[in-house]
Amino acid sequence: MATPEQCYVVRNTFVELKAEIHGDSRQRAGSAPAKLRDSSEREEALIKFALKEEDDEDKSTVAGTCEDSSSDCSGEHGVELCLASMVAPPGAPSRKMLNTRAKAWLPSASPGQTDIPLLVAKGFSEVVTAGKVSLENSPHVRKAAALQHSRGWHITVHCRAAQAWNIQSALALAKMAMLQAAVQSLTTYVIGYDATPFQPKASGNGFNCQLASVSDESSACWDLLSVGLCRRGCACRWKHPVWQMAVEVTVVTDGAF
Repeated sequence: MATPEQCYVVRNTFVELKAEIHGDSRQRAGSAPAKLRDSSEREEALIKFALKEEDDEDKSTVAGTCEDSSSDCSGEHGVELCLASMVAPPGAPSRKMLNTRAKAWLPSASPGQTDIPLLVAKGFSEVVTAGKVSLENSPHVRKAAALQHSRGWHITVHCRAAQAWNIQSALALAKMAMLQAAVQSLTTYVIGYDATPFQPKASGNGFNCQLASVSDESSACWDLLSVGLCRRGCACRWKHPVWQMAVEVTVVTDGAF
């Protein structure tokens, strides 16, 4: 007797069985059965979904920062790192303690003073000495003294009060003697010798001048040496004298005796 799900058709001597198809009539293909394949697809979809959720959690953990860098950022799935905890806090700048016993700072001597080469210093001294000797030989001068200090040379001229009115002639002779000594020197010049090399003091009791040493005349700036002024400034391609020395002459009037 045939079951309700099957029916028998007899044709000649062959028996052919047909199964009634319920639901989806589409043909299935594949090596795995339908039920097994459907379950594996569901498991694969679940795994992809879980991996996507973990990836989203990792991105949100890296992008976020902890409000308190000293607190531990930990979760259910492990330890979460914070950018603030990975960067060392800036330390306070170290300051060296001052030594209270250290010597006071003093400015170094400028060129043309204490570190002058011997030949340069000798040339300056010869010009100053020529002016000093000229003053000493004047009948209007009682005595003259030359002293070298950190800023240059200083000549002090002492004269009697009765001869003070005629001291200018003695100063004029001293200026001529200094110019003549510079001409005879091989390297020493009185700056501005062709213009106004000697500047009168504001008090009227003496004058000032500037000496310079020139070792190479072919590259020297003659505008500065001859007239005492170079209009080219820093753009001047000629050499300005490195070694210079100031000379100050002061007249002191003594009481009558």
